[in-house]
Amino acid sequence: MSSDERQKSLTALNNLINEVQPIIDKHVADMDTRSAKYLVDNYSKYLRINLLEDIKRKAEDHSYSSPFDDLMEDMSGYHEK
Repeated sequence: MSSDERQKSLTALNNLINEVQPIIDKHVADMDTRSAKYLVDNYSKYLRINLLEDIKRKAEDHSYSSPFDDLMEDMSGYHEK
């Protein structure tokens, strides 16, 4: 991984966290104590934001297409000989 790619990736992650965390903090601050306790006691396994799975889905996204894909498919007969 190039230094530029590393920096770009870390900046994207930092931007995501800086945008999402204040929203979470506000909603938690607005929640009453009884509701918070109920959620912790009964729904703790659902109280997770799984960035890893979300980012994995994006990393495995194969929607990228090259303008040369069709050409390479047309030439596949030449490669199989």
